[in-house]
Amino acid sequence: MIGVSEVTVELGGKTILRGVSLSVPPGNIHVILGPNGAGKTTLVRVIAGLVRPVKGRVYACGRDVTGDPPNRRGLGVVFQGSPLLPLKTVADHISYPLKARGIPKREALRIAREIAEETGLGGVFEERLDRLSGGQRQRVALATALASSRRCLVLDEAFSNLDPAYRAEFYSLLSRLRSEGSSILATTHVVDDLVFLADKVWVLVGGEVVEAGDPLSLALRSRHWYTKTVLGTVARLAAALADKMTVKAYTGQGV
Repeated sequence: MIGVSEVTVELGGKTILRGVSLSVPPGNIHVILGPNGAGKTTLVRVIAGLVRPVKGRVYACGRDVTGDPPNRRGLGVVFQGSPLLPLKTVADHISYPLKARGIPKREALRIAREIAEETGLGGVFEERLDRLSGGQRQRVALATALASSRRCLVLDEAFSNLDPAYRAEFYSLLSRLRSEGSSILATTHVVDDLVFLADKVWVLVGGEVVEAGDPLSLALRSRHWYTKTVLGTVARLAAALADKMTVKAYTGQGV
């Protein structure tokens, strides 16, 4: 489980998050949706242990980690444009958190290679980091997060540098992790991420959760202007499909 309870954050004399509460149970992918400046990245940094809230609690993998440093939270975390560690190769980077946990080098490299294969990095496993494309570097960041933790993942705009083909591969990967019982929390501004991934969407505006629900329910019955703006296309499509099905059923044409 990943969660926060009544988290408030103040930075530079401004309140960035106001009493935010949410939770992601095992076997679920939840998505935080919100405009720029809503506090999405700040919330991820709170969960990761990089920002300390003035109020509230943080939970990861079923325990209270509010006072724990980042390396003891048991989380895999990916930020948008995550800078990679100053290591030489893809193999070095993915295996780093495994070695840090005391796993012998040979076993760490074996596990790292498996993770590289499932994240589309098998062909560049021995490649130098400074020779990778932006999309490949983002995949290295995600692969390293998986090496840190498969149970609890927090992703901040983690797909931003991926082309559509690789994005679809990651949808498939995250869906497999969900089926294995992982808790996954992601921030995004891309509607496709909601449609193909989210079991639940938390809408964050002005540092507050203004509404939450499954994507289709929010698309059809949203009460907030931001959600209506972002999910309006989805709502219109759903309404059109529902109307089409009703007409076919009424006329006996089948669905």
